[in-house]
Amino acid sequence: RLIHARFPRLLLCLSTNGLVLSDALPELLDAGFHLTVTVNTRSVVCAGHVYRAVGGSADAGHGSLSLRQQEGVAKAAEAGLTVKINTVVIPGVNTGEIEEIACWAARAGAAVMNLMPLIPQAGFRDNEPPSQALLDALRARARVHIPQFTHCRQCRADAVGVPGEMNCIGCL
Repeated sequence: RLIHARFPRLLLCLSTNGLVLSDALPELLDAGFHLTVTVNTRSVVCAGHVYRAVGGSADAGHGSLSLRQQEGVAKAAEAGLTVKINTVVIPGVNTGEIEEIACWAARAGAAVMNLMPLIPQAGFRDNEPPSQALLDALRARARVHIPQFTHCRQCRADAVGVPGEMNCIGCL
């Protein structure tokens, strides 16, 4: 709130996994945030693999996370917040789910989706990142359901301004 009061034209974006998004929504609305919600899978099996690979438990409680993400994104979109969905593309792990995630994101009210290539590290250090051809193909299939944000080049910085209207901080 203090930053927004001092710099009212500055666009603030909060990145979250969405687990407590519904609970925090009143404060986010009051502070004037845009949202980025990371959704790498909608599958309990895939979630167990992803969370185990990044140092978590195979029993990641994904069913609860998935429901809470859906509820939070829907409530945020209904309240008028701009919601971007980030999905890390992990070849051989979640590539078969990208279109399903895109469809879900559109139904939940997200405005745009950002497919980001895996940066091989931690439990995924031996995985190859997706090729540009694979990213292009996945974006084409996802674009049928929700607009695609294609400015990012693995910098993980959020956008300066409104996605699609300005460049990524790391790309300036």
